[in-house]
Amino acid sequence: VIAAFDFFERKIQAEIKAENITDQDEIDMREQNLNPVKVMSSGYEGRAPEPFFAGGKMRTLQRLKWWETYEAKDNRLVVIGHYWRRFLDEVSPKVLEKYP
Repeated sequence: VIAAFDFFERKIQAEIKAENITDQDEIDMREQNLNPVKVMSSGYEGRAPEPFFAGGKMRTLQRLKWWETYEAKDNRLVVIGHYWRRFLDEVSPKVLEKYP
């Protein structure tokens, strides 16, 4: 996994340098979205409509809810984990009915 991460990171950095990209959001999105290891571990990122404070700093990128538009090929099952660590009752009010 580390070797794969490093391979893609080197490739992405070379492309950023070759294309002379200086916009930090663009660099951050490429580093996240073009490295399959990062995508598998934490998802895609895109520009946020407004800057917001999270994780101790101001952010201009947000995680994308890719599963809302994902179309499975060949009816393959896709399992996703938590992204925002929300309480179960925030995800479904039925949780409170079962576990008051």
